[in-house]
Amino acid sequence: MLKTDIGLEAEAIKMYNEAAVVCAAEKDQISKELFEELLKTKRGMWTCLTISRTTLINSEPRIWPPSQANPFEQD
Repeated sequence: MLKTDIGLEAEAIKMYNEAAVVCAAEKDQISKELFEELLKTKRGMWTCLTISRTTLINSEPRIWPPSQANPFEQD
């Protein structure tokens, strides 16, 4: 799931960057600034997701004692 989300964020970053370039070429400064703000948000989300995925990949599996329910297990 995180891998998919990271890919979607990367696609959005590319799209917003291309849109900002087009706006600059068309001298539409307001729209360019809007896409640049969206880019900041998307880059932040991409970074957060990437760090989360890396952390999960590098963490050791947790074995739950029989006396405790695994909070991630679905009924």
